[in-house]
This record gives sequence, C-alpha cells and structure tokens, in this order.
Amino acid sequence: MLSADNELSQYDQDIVSSWQEVTKRSQLTLWILLVLHRGAGDMACIKEGIEALSCGVVSADDKSMYRALRRFEDIELIESRAEKSPNGPDKKVFTLTGRGGRVLRAYIKECIEPTYLNINVVALMKGISGEKN
Repeated sequence: MLSADNELSQYDQDIVSSWQEVTKRSQLTLWILLVLHRGAGDMACIKEGIEALSCGVVSADDKSMYRALRRFEDIELIESRAEKSPNGPDKKVFTLTGRGGRVLRAYIKECIEPTYLNINVVALMKGISGEKN
C-alpha cells in the first residue's frame, strides 16, 4: 500500500497495470510448470494452483491456458491423459515430463536464482517497497 506521499496518478497506475499484464503473460510458462512440478492436474486445477502459488497476482484465461498447454505438450514439456469425469466428458489431466522438469530446473538456475533470488536484488526491492528486512 502506498502512503499519501507516494500515491500514483491514473497515468502512473496505467503504466503499472500494463507492465503487470506483460509480466503475467511472460511468466505463464514458469507458473504452469511450477504447478505441474507439484503434481498432475487438469486445466482448472492448474489455474487454481497458479493463483494460489502467486498469491492471486498471476492468472490466465482459458484460451491462453489451452494454447500454452498445447504448445508445452507439442515440445514434450508436459503430457496428458484422459480421465473419467463423473460429471460429463472425460477431462484431460496434465503431468510434467522428465524434459519439463529438466527445463524448469535449468530456467530457475539460470534465470530466477541469479535475479529474483539474489540477496542483493531482494534487499534492493524491499528497500524500494519500504518493507523491513
């Protein structure tokens, strides 16, 4: 929450909102693979997992999810199987493949750890946001 001295103008808030949307879209791969690393799930379960893990910051519409899941299946990061559903048609359940796990680990090691998990970057971000260590 911003103090009265740091309130954003509507223009500033529009810039932040635009930046957030771009960030959310660009991170969808990471969030889907993180959720599937925890265990198999259908699309609804994956969406719920993303929202829970990201504390409600990241969400995706069904169309984006279907496209991403199809793309990840095509490049063998995930696989799917049909499961009987008591309430209608079979549902598609997705799991992370060995390749998907390796790619996720490499991405975290090469991109997340040196940046977002870097203690100096975390301290800087906490200082900017006003959070105490």
